[in-house]
Amino acid sequence: METQSLQNRPAGPQSPPRGVKRVLFMNRSNAYTMPGGDTTVMNRLQEQLRSRGVTVDFSSDPAVDVSSYEIVHLFNLTLQHVTDAFARNAAAQKVPVVVTSLQEDFPLYSNRADATVRIFTKYLETGQNKNFFDQALGLLKSVPPAPVYTAPWTVVNADMIFPCGVTEERFIRTLYPDVRISPVPFGSTIKNLDPDQDLFCKHFGVRDFVLFVARVEMRKNQLMLLRALEDDDIPVVFADGGFTYMPAYRALCDRYKRKGRTIFTGRLSDELLLSAFKSARVHCLPSWYELPGLVTIEAARYGCTVVASSWGCIPDYLGETCYYCAPDDFRSIRAAILEAYDKGKPAGLQERAQGFTWEKSADITLEKYGQVVAQRSSSQPVSPEALAVPDLYELVERVTQMVEKGQQREASALYKKYRSLYPALPQLARFDELMKQVSEKIKS
Repeated sequence: METQSLQNRPAGPQSPPRGVKRVLFMNRSNAYTMPGGDTTVMNRLQEQLRSRGVTVDFSSDPAVDVSSYEIVHLFNLTLQHVTDAFARNAAAQKVPVVVTSLQEDFPLYSNRADATVRIFTKYLETGQNKNFFDQALGLLKSVPPAPVYTAPWTVVNADMIFPCGVTEERFIRTLYPDVRISPVPFGSTIKNLDPDQDLFCKHFGVRDFVLFVARVEMRKNQLMLLRALEDDDIPVVFADGGFTYMPAYRALCDRYKRKGRTIFTGRLSDELLLSAFKSARVHCLPSWYELPGLVTIEAARYGCTVVASSWGCIPDYLGETCYYCAPDDFRSIRAAILEAYDKGKPAGLQERAQGFTWEKSADITLEKYGQVVAQRSSSQPVSPEALAVPDLYELVERVTQMVEKGQQREASALYKKYRSLYPALPQLARFDELMKQVSEKIKS
């Protein structure tokens, strides 16, 4: 596993590879006003690259002049129109493009997560009737998968894609088998503080608790953890940061009744948060999907026993030193927590987690930049023909309109010219079936 090889890589500032002195980061326009995991990754990489002498700027302008940069580094493939516009702009100016993909497996979890919120809403309305909940939860298996959200033009034409682990790489390759891809594992950040382990316990009057550090929102799956420990006298502490983008979801969590104490801490000082990691019996992050769930790695680096969702990339990082659960099954979450609660952290967890730092992530990123620049100097940049390739969903719209106007031959020619460049996404099944019918009609 490529991420494991990081354990033996030397950390620390290195000189930027020859020719890579200026890099432009590009992402959504609200990356800093509405920060998320992609913002964290950008910030940490920016700090480390600048410490190595690389000029790193940021832009969200799809028409920005990028000609003075050796690399344009994009973030987040799931924002299709935004990311594709950035990539086309850089390619038109003949500047190499790399992408930190952050490609979630939406078909796996997205519709199930939505359905689960509706189930919990009804569950609370029924006074937490367990028979209703068990029957409703059983229907999750029949929820159809969500569409794939990605940036097809970018994936096909980027000089290199950077997934955060082999699990993400594997999913991308199911869509694009021949993509130019190389994992760049993320790092984690810990504070150079040593607060009293009892500081948090004394402040909140709680001990032997399960800690959950994350903003309260659907994807983090707080409700399923509350259901998992509903009948257990184990304190649950949500270090929620004091803010949520989903107040309705937070309201459901506030209303949830359980046997043990449930505490929402609001925003914590660094000292209190570190003390919480040190004093918690278990840290649990049963998210619907994580790439990879940096707080789990951070909790492990502070010495906390960790439970995490197996849906996502955290197994690429912590391997067998983590307790895993299925996010759609409260019994699985409860079993993992109780096992971790009783047995404590497996041998080697903290040491393994300490191997994932932003210093090492930046070292690998610089190495990949150098490879891209070297490859681009000995090969042709994206061709004008490739720049003219329509966006996938633009192609669908154009071809469909031609079919509706009776222009079957023109529609078929356009379909055959470009469709092979894009993956067989589930949501395009009807489109492909339509064109199969058109083809048969033309033959007859």
